[in-house]
Amino acid sequence: MLCAVVLQTNAQIESGTKYIGGTIGGSARTTTSDYKTSSFNVQPSVGYFLNSNWMIGLSTEYNVTNAENYATIYIGGYNQHAVTYSLKSTVIKLGPAVRYYYHVSDRFSLFGEGSIGVILVKDKHTAENVEFYSDPNPYYRGTTTISKYEKLRVGLAPGIVYFPTPRIGIELKANVMSYQTNLSDEKTQALFSISNKSEFNATFNLASTSIGAGFYF
Repeated sequence: MLCAVVLQTNAQIESGTKYIGGTIGGSARTTTSDYKTSSFNVQPSVGYFLNSNWMIGLSTEYNVTNAENYATIYIGGYNQHAVTYSLKSTVIKLGPAVRYYYHVSDRFSLFGEGSIGVILVKDKHTAENVEFYSDPNPYYRGTTTISKYEKLRVGLAPGIVYFPTPRIGIELKANVMSYQTNLSDEKTQALFSISNKSEFNATFNLASTSIGAGFYF
């Protein structure tokens, strides 16, 4: 009877099966009394199964990160102190994705997801109450700058799916690894500089995990 149940439950994933779903995630932390950060992300996706294991599709992402810091910055040879430095970064990503499912039992499946896409980034930097120690005439008090640029990101995310019904899956995904590089030229605007260097990140924490649901039909 167990074999029959497994066959019946896994039958919802076969060649031609379609998928629509998404995950949400977020985090908030204070590392010191001077630094606070929070983030929120939504990742909708659609897919098509080539067989019971392989799915190809399209993945999108909307992410907002806020950070606040009390820091010292240096401009033009002067030593200044920014009472409040804040950053709001908004990211929109779109690109193809592929998943491989390993069916552990009638209700649980593991998967590995690889994705590549172009991300559009908008950073809003704000420095308030900037005081100059060496210059008697402060000229950056209450400065706000906005930077826009594009990056190419490649990501790897393992996950697990629980099927309460043959058509609905509750999933937990961890975005543990990514590589990204700037597609735009390096920009420098007023107080802040954007690097065009490539970045490789590997992490596993609350900020990298997200939970969601998918519909298989």
